[in-house]
Amino acid sequence: MNTDSVPYHLCLETLGNELRVKVLESLGEKPKTVGELSKELNAEQSRLSHSLKALKQCNFVASKAKGKKRFYQLTRSFVKEMPKSKNIFEALEKHFEKFGCKCWRQKA
Repeated sequence: MNTDSVPYHLCLETLGNELRVKVLESLGEKPKTVGELSKELNAEQSRLSHSLKALKQCNFVASKAKGKKRFYQLTRSFVKEMPKSKNIFEALEKHFEKFGCKCWRQKA
């Protein structure tokens, strides 16, 4: 596998944040609102919103509006890709091939 052709650093930069990893773990249980995540993770809503934005732009997380609330959940593809591979780089490569890691902090 040629790691030069896949910008793993962009996905890993997004996943290299402790709060974002905690968000993914929490959403692995069930969909939640920002308020629920904030309370559970003891994090400010503004920090969570920034983390959710980054995770959403990398297609790790999706959101659905239900009434006035917005629920966040892991994307089906992310849930399916990660357990299949014991090698995180293989899972990230599948994820990248499908979505092209368009992380919010891409460098020019």
